[in-house]
Amino acid sequence: EFVTPRAILTGHDCEVTCASVCAELGLVISGCKEGPCLIHSMNGDLLRTLEGGEGCQRPRLIQASTEGHCVVYFDKGHFCLFSVNGKLLGHHALEDSVKFVTPRAILTGHDCEVTCASVCAELGLVISGCKEGPCLIHSMNGDLLRTLEGGEGCQRPRLIQASTEGHCVVYFDKGHFCLFSVNGKLLGHHALEDSVKAMQMSRDGQYLLTGGDGGVVSVWQVHDLKQLFSYPGCDAGIRSMAMSNDQRCIITGMASGSIVLFYNDFNRWHHEYQTRY
Repeated sequence: EFVTPRAILTGHDCEVTCASVCAELGLVISGCKEGPCLIHSMNGDLLRTLEGGEGCQRPRLIQASTEGHCVVYFDKGHFCLFSVNGKLLGHHALEDSVKFVTPRAILTGHDCEVTCASVCAELGLVISGCKEGPCLIHSMNGDLLRTLEGGEGCQRPRLIQASTEGHCVVYFDKGHFCLFSVNGKLLGHHALEDSVKAMQMSRDGQYLLTGGDGGVVSVWQVHDLKQLFSYPGCDAGIRSMAMSNDQRCIITGMASGSIVLFYNDFNRWHHEYQTRY
């Protein structure tokens, strides 16, 4: 089965570092390594450019709301609030903040740089990994509960996704995936040839999306790490990934500076849906 991208969004001249999709408004907001941020329609039309305040360069994170607001975090601690018509509504530099808020908890146990983390508020857990491993599970009160030990070759965790069903998927360096239960049990291990750079889990925790240097978005069944589907390969490596709130649209930020949109329907692999239709 061959699926063509819904649209390919152009306008960036270098690697796309962040993106957010607002399906309700039909918009995609994205930023690249050297800026600026762009707003596209989901049909691929470039609508406008977001110009931040002084010092707002190199966007790193983007979040858009259904109310027509967009928050962009830039390098060196700058936040900007925009309306989706391109107007700058506010600018804040973290260095200027004088209010001190006491952390709810400080989680310890790693000996080096933390490279990835995922929080499952429903279960009250935080799963994290550091540069040289291992992965740790903490309670949200800061208690260290257990260590996740992967299979052979599973070192240096890079990406983590946790579900409300008590599953945790960890992508390690050199193409290794591991599936854990939150009680620390290793449930599955799978090795890939591709180097994965982005990962998203469906809201119900049954499906996993991955993308990497090979430029291919793959869909996996979480409980057994079975590959269900691969979208057609893109012309560059995937660096970031997001899903719309209704999970019907996948967007990927590419190393070439383009953004690719795919239609998605998790129901096609759901047993009840297949039986009914």
